[in-house]
Amino acid sequence: MTLLSASVRLAPLARTMFTAALLAAMLSEPASALELPNRLQTPGAIVTTDAAMVCAPGYARNARKVTPALRNAAFNAYGIPRGRPAYRGGFPSRRRLYALDHLVPLELGGANNVRNLWPQPRSEAKDKDRIEKALHAAVCSGQLPLIDAQQRIERDWVHALTPP
Repeated sequence: MTLLSASVRLAPLARTMFTAALLAAMLSEPASALELPNRLQTPGAIVTTDAAMVCAPGYARNARKVTPALRNAAFNAYGIPRGRPAYRGGFPSRRRLYALDHLVPLELGGANNVRNLWPQPRSEAKDKDRIEKALHAAVCSGQLPLIDAQQRIERDWVHALTPP
């Protein structure tokens, strides 16, 4: 029996606890190796604290509106230039090494705002996505208030699944 099939047979609360433990185990790098955004550049920004709104199917997909200008502003705030095409005597962009990420994710009521966007190393993006999904599931199942989930991920996404 695989770990995943074992988790399906557990009661909802036990399954959530199991998922959190599994996610913590999957973060193979020590916490000090994972990057957190610069708190002055990216303190986080929230558009809603209404759990019913963020739990509605398709909410995050419909809320995602990062314009090219906003994208450039977020990368520029961290000193990551666009680069220029080689035919113009340019240089390759370092931006491809990063995923533009919402510190407080859209699925937890985060805003499309330069105060909530940061260039996250691509190597860490999937780890944070797993944590975001676990927090979203906990909020939508009533196990965690939305404001608590927002504060946890805003404070330290690496340890957001660990109770304060």
